Amino acid sequence: MSTFVDFVPSLTTVFQFQPTLNGVQYLVTCPWNAFGERWYVTVKDLSGNVLAHRPIVQSGPRYQAVMTWADGVATASLSGPHNVPLGGLVEGRVSETDTPFDGQYEMLAVDAQTLTFGLAANPQQPIAVTGKLDFPLDLLAAYGIGSLFYHADLGQFEY
Repeated sequence: MSTFVDFVPSLTTVFQFQPTLNGVQYLVTCPWNAFGERWYVTVKDLSGNVLAHRPIVQSGPRYQAVMTWADGVATASLSGPHNVPLGGLVEGRVSETDTPFDGQYEMLAVDAQTLTFGLAANPQQPIAVTGKLDFPLDLLAAYGIGSLFYHADLGQFEY
């Protein structure tokens, strides 16, 4: 289950929130860097030790998607064009289905609005399942402390 935090930046105060990542609470601040002319994300433990500091980079857009399954292959039909070249592979994440479809997968673009991915176990869903699909960029992937995403289209952090 993801938690979303609205990013409400200010030039007079530093935006901050306290997520729990992998069972540990952290302090996240988002200072403006005038030289770089962009927002950064700084993650500290509760003792004040800086664990990560990097520019805020957005994840791809989130799509409404309908998932089906047959013979070990899941199909995601999106609400709009995904812009992945036909036959191209992309890391995609299915969420908000509350079913075995949820997870991150390597996906194949089969047409402008359809992606397929391997899902060996039958998710046991008698009808098509609606959820979200996105192409996440984890701001903390190299740090091993949990996942943090920024969705510019929503103006929200997700953890």
